[in-house]
Amino acid sequence: MAGHQIILIGSRMETSLIGLKEFQPDVVHLLYTEATRDIYKPFVAMLPEGTAALEYLIDPYEMETVRQVCRKIRSTLAEGDILQYNITEGTKVAAFAAVQVAWEYNDHVVYYTQEGERIDFTSGSRRPVTARISNGEFVSLFGNTLSSCKKASDITMSDVGAAWEVKRFIETYQKAYQRIQHQFRTQFGGHLDKLPSSFGVDRERGMTVKVDDGAMEVNDRGRILFRSDNPNATRIFFTGRWWEVIVSNIVYKWDIARKARPSDSEVWRSVEFQGRSGGKVKNELDILVNDRRRLILIECKSGYIGQENVYKLDSTRETYGGDNSRAILVSYYPLDPDLAQKCHDLHVYYFAPERSSDRIDHINRLPAWLDSIAGDIEPR
Repeated sequence: MAGHQIILIGSRMETSLIGLKEFQPDVVHLLYTEATRDIYKPFVAMLPEGTAALEYLIDPYEMETVRQVCRKIRSTLAEGDILQYNITEGTKVAAFAAVQVAWEYNDHVVYYTQEGERIDFTSGSRRPVTARISNGEFVSLFGNTLSSCKKASDITMSDVGAAWEVKRFIETYQKAYQRIQHQFRTQFGGHLDKLPSSFGVDRERGMTVKVDDGAMEVNDRGRILFRSDNPNATRIFFTGRWWEVIVSNIVYKWDIARKARPSDSEVWRSVEFQGRSGGKVKNELDILVNDRRRLILIECKSGYIGQENVYKLDSTRETYGGDNSRAILVSYYPLDPDLAQKCHDLHVYYFAPERSSDRIDHINRLPAWLDSIAGDIEPR
């Protein structure tokens, strides 16, 4: 006895993979169109060993043709074989034709909703989907290759503490911070390896910065304004990593709280994808997480943001997550109204304080805001 699954191929393959994981068929029958002939290829490459794939080109608006293909597939089944239809994707016309044939033979029909539920047309039942797709599977499903990433779960509490100390320093001594950063870029070219062990801060009389094997201190005429013995403190302070560390840690805690088991949580940071031509694309994305139905791609910005950053994030979303994914810009500072409008135009979500004075506590609202994004369903 073998299990067969007919899958209508559309613009999204996530529900095909979910259905595959739940039903675990021996053979999948893929009904594709001219417009979707290349979309399902990565899915086929991901099939478990021993699972066969048969492909059928259909006209998505020719009901009789779809019915003929389904009946032909049904005629090849051996006695005792089980057939299930996954009609989540494809056109409504093709889905209706497939359902008609399924009812002729009392075969099972399932549909996966955007809310993460499975509707069984045979029994009329509706239940939450239990199968999940990992970040790595999402990446492969869109025909991409991961080059490298770090896990948010591996962030040390020492790094998190140092990041929050940098944030407090910025909010308490903003002008001094800006001058230190300006000097880092102009005098030292923005290179950590060119920083001396000690240097005076321009236009800040008596203020010095000391660096020692990654640890650092900011001293103002004998008064310590910032000190961290963390060997990553210099990198966290000067490169803007402080904001990425804070946001990554909050996203990780948010994801854990939504999972039945902490081990189910999967939050990546500093994600790099391999280029289409085999080259390495660095710093492609700050944070990657998924809510089972889709990828959530997050970019963290602690300083200037231009329209090119929004365009790049939208392009990254389209390339690595598809239309159903969510691109999110998490900004430490308020967004310029024109930039906020550009985000809206490109369907890029943004989390930013309304006023500069709000930025101190605004990050604490991120988990609740992410809940609203994860629950946001766009009409199909």
